[in-house]
Amino acid sequence: MFAVDLSIEPRLHAKEFAQILKERDYRFFAGVPCSYFKHAIEEIAADPTLIYAGAVNEGAALALCSGATTGGMKAACLLQNSGFGNLVNPLTSLSLIYRIPTLLFISLRAYPDWTADEPQHRFMGQMLTGLLDTLRVPFWTMPRDPIAFAAVLAEADCVIEAGGVAALLVERDTMTGERRPIPELERPLSRLDAIRIIAEAIPKNAVVVSTTGMISRELFVAADRRGNFYMQGSMGHAMAIGLGVALTAPPGISVVILDGDGAALMHLGSMATIGQRAPKRLLHIIIDNEAYGTTGNQMTASTTARLEAVAAACGYARVARCDDAVSLRALMNDLLAADGPACLLVKVNRREAGNNIPRITSRYTPQKTAFRVRSAIAHMECTVAE
Repeated sequence: MFAVDLSIEPRLHAKEFAQILKERDYRFFAGVPCSYFKHAIEEIAADPTLIYAGAVNEGAALALCSGATTGGMKAACLLQNSGFGNLVNPLTSLSLIYRIPTLLFISLRAYPDWTADEPQHRFMGQMLTGLLDTLRVPFWTMPRDPIAFAAVLAEADCVIEAGGVAALLVERDTMTGERRPIPELERPLSRLDAIRIIAEAIPKNAVVVSTTGMISRELFVAADRRGNFYMQGSMGHAMAIGLGVALTAPPGISVVILDGDGAALMHLGSMATIGQRAPKRLLHIIIDNEAYGTTGNQMTASTTARLEAVAAACGYARVARCDDAVSLRALMNDLLAADGPACLLVKVNRREAGNNIPRITSRYTPQKTAFRVRSAIAHMECTVAE
């Protein structure tokens, strides 16, 4: 005999989740990964009767679903609440005005404890239900029990069948499942290895804009400095922030953008703006493990897209690619010394640094990060003037 802890609420298995959706004839899924959906995405992607299209951003995911519905297939979109802002434009200017139905699954990050997650999740987590009310999108909290989930899905389907958009809000640990092995990439560098080598080469008169997720956290551990803008949230916008700094900072200040493949793909058009404006002291580094490492290593489109070739086509003055420490050190020195803009793609493996990588908010609030960088730039200006 063994005791069963009845206080532990059961979780919906990803197989049950997919089966219940199939029973209501959902066959097409698109989204941007969230760790809350990692089991569900794996299950859907592995099912030959279903289609999962990994989108570069949440707005594109909704547009994909709109196209699938127009093509004759019921569609569902999976996203995390901090990415809901990317979805608002196609929601209001496509889905709702064309009456193209889509079912949304939105993770409730920073709920119910708003202090337990990152700042970008806290803000949107508190605003989400109010935004859905304002946009007149009916929503339900997704149950963990299969029978209850099927019942709520039937209610949401009434909205879908009438041509509307409906949302199911998914709390943490709502779903479970078995993790499938993550394909390893036979490359010598880990992401943290690459960040350490990059950090060693960065000059004192450089501002570093690092993208959201583990890249910023690992830079924080490897080489914290006042000139580091640790971007939390606003995924995909490190390029634009870095370009803005490069176009306005005093002469003599360099900008290094430390990006990820998923983040770069999310707002790839910023590469075209960098190429057009052509700041000479800008180095755009993309650390590429061909996966969304922070949310469960779901594949990105960089498995086929050559991002350094995209940069060249957008007008970057110099581009390069490497996957080992010796080449990375040499290229950092070369590209920092030459006129840009330059793009360096660093292919890395998927080995994680472990669970001891702290959040930036363990030391700095987002406001403090922004203040430190502005202060660093002002100090760099004085140093250059002297």
